[in-house]
Amino acid sequence: DGGEEEPALRVSRMTLSAAAQLRRRYYLVQKAREVAVFGVLIGTLSAGRRVEMLSALTRLIRARGRKHYVFLMGKLNAAKLANFTEVGAYVLLGSSEHSLVDSRDFYRPVVTPYELLLALSTTHEWSGEYVLDYAPLLPRLAAAATASHIIVPRL
Repeated sequence: DGGEEEPALRVSRMTLSAAAQLRRRYYLVQKAREVAVFGVLIGTLSAGRRVEMLSALTRLIRARGRKHYVFLMGKLNAAKLANFTEVGAYVLLGSSEHSLVDSRDFYRPVVTPYELLLALSTTHEWSGEYVLDYAPLLPRLAAAATASHIIVPRL
């Protein structure tokens, strides 16, 4: 038989792996909902429109009554980030290829701008869609920052 798997078995394994990753990302969104202080990480290999994205993210964070710090970093390093104990979660501005970070090795969660939108928005709920491209995300962040509802973190 050559040890080859049936195509249906390969698909179900990929689907289970993807489902596990999505559950982990959803968990990080839920953790970010409770954060009072965010660290916005700007990677030196960030995607275009990073200035616009930084502005939109910081407006949303402030609109929700939270604080933030901005960090410029080359390569993410768990030991460096662990020095900032006040920060409850980090938001990574990076290229779409590098924005999904497995933050298990980090002291605090590292989320994408879209995940921050889901965490702090009163109007956006996760539908299974995953947005890594900044162009469609910027208007959503702007709308969320002007929404009248404020989510206060539980401390």
